[in-house]
Amino acid sequence: MKNDKDKLMTEKDAINNERLKWSSLRDNKLRPETFELDEKLVRLDSVRFAAYQKLERQVSLIVSKVHFDPFGKIEGSLTQQKTGYKRRELHALAHENMDMSVRPCKWKRRNELSEQIWRCTAEEIICESKISKLEADIKKL
Repeated sequence: MKNDKDKLMTEKDAINNERLKWSSLRDNKLRPETFELDEKLVRLDSVRFAAYQKLERQVSLIVSKVHFDPFGKIEGSLTQQKTGYKRRELHALAHENMDMSVRPCKWKRRNELSEQIWRCTAEEIICESKISKLEADIKKL
């Protein structure tokens, strides 16, 4: 029984390290680059930037509802459709109808950063769920 508990604790520590890796990537690398890029983009096209941020917040809310709200998971397919639609809109804002004066490379990079941040958050949430399950298993021993 002690050996099983040690194995579970080791697995929990490994998953927690993975969670910290995702969190660190998001908070220490991706977000600072995002904030720096946002300052440039708002000066380039404030209207497009405001629309982009609005859609980005909507996607973040939908994604968090899926991961944090048990009822959101029940409506998973509808939520995925909404997220897909909003992400396509974000992609269009970051990729379409731009000439060189708008600096399309900056918009494309901003869109990539959004996707990477959401992935890090989703991976972190998956790790947290696994950790919670392992903690429950450890308490049973």
